[in-house]
Amino acid sequence: MKYNVFMFLKIAFIFCSLTVFLPWVWCYAAQVPETRGRIRSEPQALSGHGENFEVVLKYSPFKPGTDVPLVAYILDIATNEPIKGAVLSGSLSSGNESVSVEFKETKNDLPGAYRGTVRVQTDKPNSWLFDISLGEKSDLVAIDGFKADKDSQFLSHQTASEYKETGFVITLTPVRIVLLIAVFIGFQMAVIYFVRRRSVSGRSMKELR
Repeated sequence: MKYNVFMFLKIAFIFCSLTVFLPWVWCYAAQVPETRGRIRSEPQALSGHGENFEVVLKYSPFKPGTDVPLVAYILDIATNEPIKGAVLSGSLSSGNESVSVEFKETKNDLPGAYRGTVRVQTDKPNSWLFDISLGEKSDLVAIDGFKADKDSQFLSHQTASEYKETGFVITLTPVRIVLLIAVFIGFQMAVIYFVRRRSVSGRSMKELR
């Protein structure tokens, strides 16, 4: 009987704690970037050549108004070898409008790779004109067919609102802590009261005998 009562008190304590505590629990989710609708398409490639050099331009599909990372590979037209140390600039034009783009060679890329960035505001076809200089050699290379893709799923940037919630974090405030302590003290007082009552009842039974 004594064991059953103690078990009942323990269960009552747990139930009371959950009843008091859980309604004030706020579950936060760890913010994780959500990749919904952000499948990156395969890089596109366009090429053109002049008298001395060939240019292969690679980029990912893009939407109008976004910054487009570019990689231009310069090859020797005669040997097909990559060209290092060249000075490369490009001009992107559509109708009467043109944008100048400076390309830089980086150490971490493959030989002959030059990187640049351009922002295209229209979905109309654009044309590139590349100016290449290497020592005494120079060349002009034209490339057509550079165009934005309205249906592209590629986006260069991700905004702060594009996060989903996963996981749980339980927060404790002073009010919740006080309530938990009050429930715990009440449980302890109930146990002490029960033990004293059992002790008094035991003594009374002995005296009657």
